[in-house]
Amino acid sequence: MESRQARWERMRRVVDRWHHSGESSTTFARANGISTTTLLAWQRRLAASSQGGPSRRECSSEMTLMPVQIVPPIGNEVSGIDVLLVSGDRLHVPPEVPEETLRRIVQLLLG
Repeated sequence: MESRQARWERMRRVVDRWHHSGESSTTFARANGISTTTLLAWQRRLAASSQGGPSRRECSSEMTLMPVQIVPPIGNEVSGIDVLLVSGDRLHVPPEVPEETLRRIVQLLLG
């Protein structure tokens, strides 16, 4: 059985991912196999505690681009781009993604 602390941490990560996703609570909850009621209840619970995460408004106002380091590929392999998001999620962009699509992804991430 999951400990109380482990559950709080897991739900904090879920709520943080939702805040950064830009999705509605219903869409995010459905995609992640939880009820909207549960997601919103944990959002309230976390916000009321010292363990709370940022609000959706705080996420969008605090998002900034970070410096990057471009390194040459190893051998002849071209593997694409990996972006590590604040939430801890990793976004992999394969090399065949069109430039305009990548531009739209970055615009969405910046809000």
